[in-house]
Amino acid sequence: MKNLRYYSLLATKFAILLSVSPVSATPLKWTNSEGKSIIAEFVRVEGESVVVKKDGKVFTIPFAKLRPESAEQAKKLSGIKAPPPPAAKVEKSTVPQTARADEEGDFAYSIANDGVTITKYTGKDTEVIFPAKIKGHPVVAIGAGRDRPVLGGSEEEGEPGGDGQKPIVEKVIVPEGVSAINIHAFANCDALLTVSLPKSLKSIGMGAFFPCRKLKSISIPSGVSRIEDATFKACDSLESVELPANLVEIGAGAFWFCGNLKSVSIPPKVIHIGAQSFQSTGLSKVTIPASVTEIGFNAFYGCKNLTSATFEGNIPPSYGKGKSPYGNKVFDDYQNVFLDGSPELVIRYYKGKSGFDSPKWNTQKMEVIEPQKQ
Repeated sequence: MKNLRYYSLLATKFAILLSVSPVSATPLKWTNSEGKSIIAEFVRVEGESVVVKKDGKVFTIPFAKLRPESAEQAKKLSGIKAPPPPAAKVEKSTVPQTARADEEGDFAYSIANDGVTITKYTGKDTEVIFPAKIKGHPVVAIGAGRDRPVLGGSEEEGEPGGDGQKPIVEKVIVPEGVSAINIHAFANCDALLTVSLPKSLKSIGMGAFFPCRKLKSISIPSGVSRIEDATFKACDSLESVELPANLVEIGAGAFWFCGNLKSVSIPPKVIHIGAQSFQSTGLSKVTIPASVTEIGFNAFYGCKNLTSATFEGNIPPSYGKGKSPYGNKVFDDYQNVFLDGSPELVIRYYKGKSGFDSPKWNTQKMEVIEPQKQ
């Protein structure tokens, strides 16, 4: 009898061990209650949640936040009877008291410090006008954060923001009062043609429009002082960009691969032009303001149509420097800023300015400009 009890207990422990061990390494589709899907491996069930692995990272998803079919999938894979999901309500322990999540019409949002951040558009219109207020609270920001586009993003299921639906939004109007467009807010919105931004805007997050392949023009409000890294990267239909007069920095790869961008006016207060910022664009000429003190490596690399680069001041103290993604080599040659560009490129500078008489210019032509008399 004792042996029978011993083996029965051992079998029970073994069954429990199986229930919490990884069962399927095959990537599966998991869909949350908002319809957003990811592709991830099932790991185990823990109480009222399922543990999944994506890109080497482990995530715990409550059953309450999954669609019924995904919750049932987890239960079947676990080999145990998972407890039923709790009633659909927000638990105090999961949401900070300073912020809450909700929906109003076609917009999901959160509130913190009496300001609204719109995190998702769930409607089906091709023109989206974001509200200035929700339930009496001012809308101050657009975007839920990294890899969470507001407009759904890529139609590929399992990609960040992908919901399996073809992007349809063509026009976006952001109201006055909004001060921040957050990271990846409009990323991968392949149908987007035009965007209207408010004068109140102060910041546009990294990769906010990367890549909106049909976006043709953009006017950046005067309150924005920095174009973040990769903000408009691979917007290959972009033809017109209006940069604000108070701009001081253009981030790395900001306009990389904007092949239809044929002209840009760099404002007179810009200090930093980041690495690869205009690489492989369609620019035909560019003027570097005297305010610029740093130009990153390959800033104008591969600009095949570039025939004129005019420097209004001396050669920037930090010119062509930075770590390359190819072997971490530090570039320190003048030629690398314009390398692999048009063979007709002429470097133009004003008489009396320094730094232009001895650098490696990759056999590019030089032209001295006589200053205009006042």
